[in-house]
Amino acid sequence: MVDPSLTRQAADRGVTICIADLDGADGLWVPEERTVLVSRRLSEQEIAAVIEHELEHVAIDDGHADLDAATRRPT
Repeated sequence: MVDPSLTRQAADRGVTICIADLDGADGLWVPEERTVLVSRRLSEQEIAAVIEHELEHVAIDDGHADLDAATRRPT
């Protein structure tokens, strides 16, 4: 089960969390789909840690997008 507070954090950022069969990875951020994939083989504590880690990737990507938008010059 995913910690409800992490689910809320993800939803607030427009991100979906999916538990999946991942080949060797613990988790993945898929920006094109705004989805975090987490390996189903992990314990609840590991799942929480992976989600927290992947949400940091979300924050970095969103920050880059905000910066790009703020610095765009009209053509």
